[in-house]
Amino acid sequence: MNLARRILDTLQSDSSLAAVSGLQEAGLHHGDPDTPSLAWTQSRSQLLEHTALWSARLRQEGIEPGQRVLLDPSRGPELVALHLAVLSSGAVVVPLNSSLSTAEIEELLPRAQPSLVVTSPGIARRHAAAAGNSGCRWLAEDELSPHEHLAPTLSVESRKPADTALLLFTSGTTGQPKGVPLSHGELLANLDQLALAWQRDPDDRLLHLLPTHHFHGLVLGLYGSLLAGNEIVLAPRFDARACLDAIAALDVKLIMGVPTIYRRLLAEAGPDDSLAVLRLALCGSAPLDALLWQQFHERFGVELVERYGLTETGIISSNLPGDTAAGSAGFPLPGTLIALCDHDAGAGDHPIYHEGGPGLPASGPGEVCVQGPTVFSGYLQDDGSPDNGDDASKGWFHTGDIGRFDERGRLYLDGRIKDLVISGGSNIVPAEVERLLSTVEGVTEVVVAGLPDDDLGEVPAAWIVGAPGADPALLERALTRVADDKLARYKRPRRYSFVAELPRNAMGKLDRSALPRG
Repeated sequence: MNLARRILDTLQSDSSLAAVSGLQEAGLHHGDPDTPSLAWTQSRSQLLEHTALWSARLRQEGIEPGQRVLLDPSRGPELVALHLAVLSSGAVVVPLNSSLSTAEIEELLPRAQPSLVVTSPGIARRHAAAAGNSGCRWLAEDELSPHEHLAPTLSVESRKPADTALLLFTSGTTGQPKGVPLSHGELLANLDQLALAWQRDPDDRLLHLLPTHHFHGLVLGLYGSLLAGNEIVLAPRFDARACLDAIAALDVKLIMGVPTIYRRLLAEAGPDDSLAVLRLALCGSAPLDALLWQQFHERFGVELVERYGLTETGIISSNLPGDTAAGSAGFPLPGTLIALCDHDAGAGDHPIYHEGGPGLPASGPGEVCVQGPTVFSGYLQDDGSPDNGDDASKGWFHTGDIGRFDERGRLYLDGRIKDLVISGGSNIVPAEVERLLSTVEGVTEVVVAGLPDDDLGEVPAAWIVGAPGADPALLERALTRVADDKLARYKRPRRYSFVAELPRNAMGKLDRSALPRG
């Protein structure tokens, strides 16, 4: 069972169709129908040929099944071919977040342990220091030049359902990146569930707006659309004006986004803008405000379909086309069991799980827990080796989110147990930022939390207790320099507040809810 085999079978079924295209960097100019809309297009047969060339190059580099290949290509013709080539070879795709700093990449590489890194030329230049210290081969995507004697044939290595296909890194409560191995079987199970739930149609053209280093943009957007036989139009970056124009001009049927994307589309739309051609607008990666759902529906006549999941579990619940509810994460997917854990039910070390479903009474709140064929089998260990401990799929996986069920079995999320800050769909772990800022001379204590933001949902902010005599203005400049140098842009605090002391409860524990936010 190889995910690539299923995708390639779809591509080979009609090789004359378009597989992937790229929207112009400048986007479409509103009201100018003569402006070309696409910078490039690959037919399915061209994509298969390009994938075969990269497969030959991977063989040339000695890549074998089970080895890891770290990928961060540009959003161009190499993107899909590289992913399919790595999967076809039986190797493990490790997507790289290109917004990470060189220091963050150097911390990640020893855990990822890639045998090969392939990036865009710009990323290769930017992180030359990390490349030099990585101990593995780095290629720029423009170095595709397999030897002539290596025939560009495309073969697919057989893999078992439990074999790892994808290794994603997600932040945990400690702030250290957690490696999440996802198998071919887990990915295919989830994509098959969602194809049924979302009624995915081969004629749906996807406008791809999301980064491809996380589950949403890569698995759902890229792999899921290829599996469904959709043409994918890659936007070089998200631009609300270009997006609105492209949906209408290119007859786009499907988009996937985070709440920030839909909020910006709503703000940008003029009187003549219409999304009537859309069949499905999916939303996830961050909570969707019920008011935004309602405003989007009133303006465009489109019901945003919210779904819920984690990297470790895949998507576990979703609203259904034509059966949506504002503020809800939808129904558990077929084959997936969701329950609410009651830690305070007097069960000691054996918490009670309240299952939800049609015909069952409303329940909650409680911690959302899940079992099913899409749940991963355990985190990567600190040395980069697979976790050989408890199999997470044999018990309940605890998400750390608080939820409740209504009478129809629809899931609603009411907050997080963890202190994550979710900004524009990206998770920020306060502990990671706090550790870095605490190294700045003159900082006695620091805490990072989220501030509400109309556009991004929330943004990170830092509250600082300075050492006696420390100048707040000088300290803020020092903190900003360190954050700019060591952190990805979305993790950097948007505001620094200097306080005499941090609020604590009677037990001496930090009370984040009492931080001054005025």
